[in-house]
Amino acid sequence: MRSRFFLFLLALLFWVVPTTASAQQVGEEASSLRVIVVDESTGMPVSGARVFLLDILRFWATDASGVVTAGDIPPGEHQFEVSGLGFYPQAAVIQLEPGGTVEAAVRLEPRPILLDALDVMAPGRARFSATLAKNGFYERARSGFGLQLDRIAIEEMNPGYTSDLFRRMPGVILDGREMGGYRLLSRRSQGSLGGSGECPLLVFVDGNLFQGELDELQVSWIEGAEVYLGLGSIPPRFQQMTAGNRQADCGVVLFWTA
Repeated sequence: MRSRFFLFLLALLFWVVPTTASAQQVGEEASSLRVIVVDESTGMPVSGARVFLLDILRFWATDASGVVTAGDIPPGEHQFEVSGLGFYPQAAVIQLEPGGTVEAAVRLEPRPILLDALDVMAPGRARFSATLAKNGFYERARSGFGLQLDRIAIEEMNPGYTSDLFRRMPGVILDGREMGGYRLLSRRSQGSLGGSGECPLLVFVDGNLFQGELDELQVSWIEGAEVYLGLGSIPPRFQQMTAGNRQADCGVVLFWTA
């Protein structure tokens, strides 16, 4: 089953057709990408599939037609992965030319969904997540440091966008940018980075530094979120990863996806 990742089978799963630069310009030298994702067994479009450029940590979700159109991508070679709930992920390497567009069709193979076991605690509700357990979420929650939100807590907040999780969060400023999008700033450490008075939080997704727009991360993907304000509260693993980065003095936000 996993042999589908071998290159000779990937050639059957992906076709890539470069178009001319005049077809779509996304700023000088920038490239663009259009992907359609379908169910291999039915040929139907897959809505909500995640299209991920691993090397630059940017990702998008397909619309109801199974399509993603993404722009402002640095040209060059990129590690390309597509995944969806109930499907095996597919991966390949794509080449984006400066000022050009690449179109790709991806056929995802269905796979059975194995549900996590439920760990019921009274009073209240809890749902055990293997993803969160593997990444130390529950251990950090028991330590008393930071703020942890599991999937149930997120669902109870009923956010439309990931940024909505932080609109009323103590100690965090949701800062809207003039050009659109949001930054997360710390109230607790505001002004500690000299000069601007702003203290932005570093954001990690699945253990990797995330530099995209906050709302590119869809709420439905998030299994858990953690917020640590101030350098002293950051878990040791992430203190090591942010060593030498003064922005880490403000704190970090960790997202874990299913």
